[in-house]
Amino acid sequence: MNTREKKLEESEEKYRSLVEGLTYVGIGIDIVSIDYKILFQNQFLIERYGDFTGEKCYEKYMNLEKPCDFCPMVKAIKNNIVESEEITKPDGKSYKLISAPFPNLDGTIDKAVEVVIDITKQKNAEQKLKESEERYRELVELLPDLVAEVNTKLELTYANSIAFELFGYSQEDFNKGLKVIQMIAPEDLVKASKNMKKVFNGEIIGPIDYLLLKKDGTKFYGRINSRPIYKEGRITGLRCVISDVTKRKKAEEKIKESEAKYRDAYNLVSFYKDVFTHDMNNILQNILTSVELLSLFLDNPEKSEENKEILQILRSQVKRSANLILNVRKLTKLEETQIGIKSTEAINLLRKTIEFVKKSVQDREILIKVDTNFEKVFIQANELLVDIFENILLNSVKYNDNTQVEIIIIISKIQKEGIKYLKLEFKDNGIGVTDVAKDIIFKGGYKRDKKFRGMGLGLSLVKKILENYNGEIWVEDRVPGDYTKGSNFVILIPETV
Repeated sequence: MNTREKKLEESEEKYRSLVEGLTYVGIGIDIVSIDYKILFQNQFLIERYGDFTGEKCYEKYMNLEKPCDFCPMVKAIKNNIVESEEITKPDGKSYKLISAPFPNLDGTIDKAVEVVIDITKQKNAEQKLKESEERYRELVELLPDLVAEVNTKLELTYANSIAFELFGYSQEDFNKGLKVIQMIAPEDLVKASKNMKKVFNGEIIGPIDYLLLKKDGTKFYGRINSRPIYKEGRITGLRCVISDVTKRKKAEEKIKESEAKYRDAYNLVSFYKDVFTHDMNNILQNILTSVELLSLFLDNPEKSEENKEILQILRSQVKRSANLILNVRKLTKLEETQIGIKSTEAINLLRKTIEFVKKSVQDREILIKVDTNFEKVFIQANELLVDIFENILLNSVKYNDNTQVEIIIIISKIQKEGIKYLKLEFKDNGIGVTDVAKDIIFKGGYKRDKKFRGMGLGLSLVKKILENYNGEIWVEDRVPGDYTKGSNFVILIPETV
């Protein structure tokens, strides 16, 4: 054997080894002539189908009685092109066939080489993947919640069928590039945008409630959970689940309203209990003082007129207590504090209260002056208005160390934010109210501090009554900057429209 023949033999052996080695990776190779004869098979094909060298391929490989003109191998030879197809054998095995023209040394083409690749595992995996995708797609479609995917342009790339029912959009809207921001109400658009930005930065957001927007403009509450979508290590969008929580929100609001209603009812009962306790204590104190005076003057004929006045005070206090009980019984049945407010003439009621205070406090010299240009003024109030006037006047007397108690009541009218008010200023020459006490004397939990002799619980009741009238109260220095010169309690009450 000469050198050339030896090299040719070595080359053939090398390539034969290479071709036969493909058996171990599931690849078959054969060569077929233009008349369908099998010229060569590697071990892969021999192991599966037997050695059919020299026989017709269509009889052995294809189980056909006659050749098919559309056979990839024949097409590859006749058309000098590479052909490819996939086939599945009766035994369930799947193969990919690649046929290419196999030229002779002189350039003519009368045979083709065919590569047969076993893709059974790949096809089975693809089928399982397809079945898995179909199964999970069906599960997603059965969910009562919306499942959607959004790309970085905020366009919806996927949404289950309930999305169209929930938001009222059509498949055509979806195909046109429906954006997620179109489904968020303007009130929550900023919040939603910030949270979507966080998701695109890799954060997991949710659950968060948003006010969402249907195509027809209807708004509803949705609870959204969001996750980033990764592809090849980078975030390409977000996936979210949206639940309609409108019914839950409304139920929560009703619970809050119910809680507020019962809390208001409790506060109302506590309020009237405080009113009753405070006023009844005053009444009993006035009765006790009158009884003591009466016992001193009873055997003194010269005090007959004083005795008559004391008896009148006693009668008025008994009547007042009866009215107090009646008012509290009536007011505690009201569901809203505004009910029972009516047009009330203020100035005449104030003058009667002044006379009552003067008669009730006979051991002090009291000078009360009313400065007003009005004979009558009607305001939005009720029977508790007398408690306001009486409380402030009695406090001015009680917290006053002067021999003569001086109280000037200035009555005027003002307009504030389009509402007309009656303004009453009670200026006294008492001990005054410190700046610290000015902020706390109207609070319900306030207790009198001996250091500055505060005004007690009564002023918190005054404030509550005025709030029911939509009125206001505050205290100033009678002489600005010097609280020791006395106080000025200022009251605003809306006039009757």
